Amino acid sequence: MLFTVPDYYKKFKCKGSNCTDNCCIGWEIDIDPKTDVLYKNTGGSFGKFLNGCINRSGDVPFFKLAENERCALLNENNLCRIILNMGEESLCQICALHPRFCGYFGNIKEMGLGLCCERVCELIADKADSTKFETQYINEENADECDAVILENTLKIREKLLEMLQNKSISIESRLNFLAQWALPAQSLYENNSFDQITALFGSAAHCAPLSSESTKKFMALLMTLEVMDEKWTSLLKSIYDHADIILNEEAAFDAAFCQKDIIYENTAVYFIFRYFLKAVYSGDILSPMLFTFFSLRVIKLCDIFKWLKNGRKLSTKDRIDNLKLYSKEIEYSEENMDKIYDFFWQ
Repeated sequence: MLFTVPDYYKKFKCKGSNCTDNCCIGWEIDIDPKTDVLYKNTGGSFGKFLNGCINRSGDVPFFKLAENERCALLNENNLCRIILNMGEESLCQICALHPRFCGYFGNIKEMGLGLCCERVCELIADKADSTKFETQYINEENADECDAVILENTLKIREKLLEMLQNKSISIESRLNFLAQWALPAQSLYENNSFDQITALFGSAAHCAPLSSESTKKFMALLMTLEVMDEKWTSLLKSIYDHADIILNEEAAFDAAFCQKDIIYENTAVYFIFRYFLKAVYSGDILSPMLFTFFSLRVIKLCDIFKWLKNGRKLSTKDRIDNLKLYSKEIEYSEENMDKIYDFFWQ
């Protein structure tokens, strides 16, 4: 099996207590069946405590949240009681994997790092060059089969799309506008198995006119109706929506000030395409990941411009990291939110 990761994947190491965030606060974590059996069979006083912290009233068990939405297994020093009492090998799949994500596509396995994690956002923000990908053969099998022809061609299409996103002879704005302009035509070609035409299309990207600002406002209006984890996000989003015209009028000035630092937008766009595009081999949907990448980058950039204006035309790397992390946590890590967004694109 071919195993692929982005070039910053192996650099990741949890910041632990140095992180300003906490992965065990605000998240309702599901427990996989195998680990749930382990927890059910854990005896003694800790076993009793552990099982008291698990809600098994529904189809999928999950850890209860205590005061201030802290995981009930989190102690007063922000350490996990499961690790302290049973070792890291006893963590459920989500806790053990986080913030990594994994996808299987026929004979291919891909892993990456989610932007919900502060350290991952730092790795993205610190990159001075384009993201590369490292591939090796591993001895592993995938039980989920997919059409080999569709997989091969979807990989070729994604490769061309990533090349376009990393083509610095075209402005980053035009590269992102390409996603919005060609999402629907590309989807039609994909449904007709016209894979070569899509590859040719993505290989000949040039300057693309921007989508109207009204479409971005519609997307932001949708975001304000979605499930919310942190009220900071609600406040930020509302501020941007209410001042959208002012922020958009300042975009050219922002671009001039940060034209040498727009690599963060390129690498963020590459992250979204890498994470979501290949799922089309099962869903048949390339429109949604393209539009999701475009609109996500629009909103993230508007967050940056808003903070830049609010801070007297100054924007720190930390500000950009905070915006990336907040957007990812609120949007990517809710299946309900992602489903509503994809439905919005198709409507």
